[in-house]
Amino acid sequence: MIQSLIKIALADRQLAENEVNMIKAASKIFGYECNLEMDDGQLGVHLNKIGNGIEKKKEEKGDAIISDIPDFPVYTKLTAEQVNIICERIQSQLILPHLGFVFDDLREHYGDYLDRHIPFYYHDNLVVGEESDGWQGFVFVNMDGFYGNIQDKDEVIPFFSWDSVGDMKIKVDEESNTAKLGLFPKEGEGFLSIEEKDGTSLKIVHQLYWNVYKQIIERFEDEPAILWDIVRDDLNIDMQSFSNWDEFVDFKK
Repeated sequence: MIQSLIKIALADRQLAENEVNMIKAASKIFGYECNLEMDDGQLGVHLNKIGNGIEKKKEEKGDAIISDIPDFPVYTKLTAEQVNIICERIQSQLILPHLGFVFDDLREHYGDYLDRHIPFYYHDNLVVGEESDGWQGFVFVNMDGFYGNIQDKDEVIPFFSWDSVGDMKIKVDEESNTAKLGLFPKEGEGFLSIEEKDGTSLKIVHQLYWNVYKQIIERFEDEPAILWDIVRDDLNIDMQSFSNWDEFVDFKK
């Protein structure tokens, strides 16, 4: 899967800094250290097994659960009913939530970390990768892709870009109130899982991708930038801003 991400990133014959960070982050999720070297114009990829990331994290931070450490935003969990209402309105109204308050709250702890790209989704505690050797932390989604502090609570990293997504699937267990999202690369085998153990809000990401953001990706696939006037006028997708979490939960037009 790492090789597939590298191939996708090099499609334009350039390797941007955020793509390098994404590749290295994804490698660590699967238990490898990735070194990228250029040799006679060719990119060399070296993967070294580094063991279980969860055990390493426990050694460094003890047994504390990340979301118990009060130095990043923690909001009230969405109920299954609230999630379903939000998903229905995203689908019926083609709404792209603009969670500026999440950016402001994160900026208090991490500074201007992402060129002011506002999150569409946020959860304070998700498991990225298989549970036995995955990473845990907050995760948010913005116009570039998936980010989080899944390796170190003091560092925000990109770990999967929208350009790399070939398919997205979700498995929801309503009885146990859990959800697992699968991100499949455009080329190659394997997938990256994101698991929510205390709710089903990942349904929002799934809904956003299939009903809203996939249209944006396909429309601007060969363009240097997304033009939001075209998104609104031609695709009929509206970016709706929310000033706080309660307003987002209500999700009223």
